[in-house]
Amino acid sequence: MQDRLVGSQRTRCGFFLVVALLVANCSHHKDCGGDVVDADCSGTDLVTAGLPQAPDISGLKITALSPERVNTVVHYSAQVSVLDFQSDVGGGRCEIALSVGTTSVPIPSSVISPVTCLFTVTVPAPTQVTGAITVIDRNGHRSNSLAFVLGIT
Repeated sequence: MQDRLVGSQRTRCGFFLVVALLVANCSHHKDCGGDVVDADCSGTDLVTAGLPQAPDISGLKITALSPERVNTVVHYSAQVSVLDFQSDVGGGRCEIALSVGTTSVPIPSSVISPVTCLFTVTVPAPTQVTGAITVIDRNGHRSNSLAFVLGIT
């Protein structure tokens, strides 16, 4: 019997055979809520493979929680919506980089989205304080940064 598969046909068939064998080999392992996860099959979560690992943030809302006055501690809330493909933002942190210093705020492990981070600013004279917020998941993947300006008078 002669083999009638040539070039790319043979490669495609071989690829599908390998995928079928991997799926068949992994399917008898631990079922985590519908996601098949198998450390014996290269340690890759078959559902999230190829998705971005870093979270993506948007919709920044900065709220002053106390009067914005010089020579006082001004409390702020920064809230962002988080697109988290890996579901690992909880237990991470918010990094808030300000023109007057940087702070890092832990994110509770139960948080999904939106994420709210509280921070304070004290300035000795009326000024604009520029800043940017970044979310860092518990595995160290950094999100995009969103910039903002605070006007303390």
